[in-house]
Amino acid sequence: TLDRQRTIKLCEAMIEEKLNLTWSLPEGIRIDKVDEEILQKMRQAGCYYVSLGIESGSNKILADMKKVLTVEKVREVIPMIKRSGIKAWGFFIIGYPTETKEDILATIKFAKELNLDRASFHLYQPAPDTEAAKLALGEDFNFDNYVYSEVNYSPPGITKKELKSLQRKAILAFHLRPRVMVDILKDNFSFGNIFNLLKLLKRYVA
Repeated sequence: TLDRQRTIKLCEAMIEEKLNLTWSLPEGIRIDKVDEEILQKMRQAGCYYVSLGIESGSNKILADMKKVLTVEKVREVIPMIKRSGIKAWGFFIIGYPTETKEDILATIKFAKELNLDRASFHLYQPAPDTEAAKLALGEDFNFDNYVYSEVNYSPPGITKKELKSLQRKAILAFHLRPRVMVDILKDNFSFGNIFNLLKLLKRYVA
């Protein structure tokens, strides 16, 4: 969606050619670069779901992350996406260097207030040679033995154990709601998929 006219032309060509494709954008679209027209064109061309890098429910943290985004803009765009008939998946990051526990709880609350179909809550993982990593870990941190699947960092005032607990709280608080659970079951109604979902649920509860 970064190049609006290109996106519209591409969707119009797909519609004109009657390609009859269904497609999604799991790597995310720019929330600040969508409007009613572009979403309608995407839906007509076969788009059924998009993911969105929302990241936080705090304008302060969004500004610290240098996101060109506000909580108010997110509240404006999500209903627009849903009206177009496209499902919305929100991505959130918790544990950013300047975040407090209150900021994280605000993000969880914000995610539940939005009419999202799914949500992912990722722990902040510093990446080498980035401004945020230097803020979190210092200039001379050694990334040689860095394991991205682990809790590598927690902001001041929050332990790594507490941060993992907050991530678990976010995942369960969002997904263990009747509307979301029913929708997940509808989308994954096969024995294999339901079995995998139950295994994931057990993992996060444990």
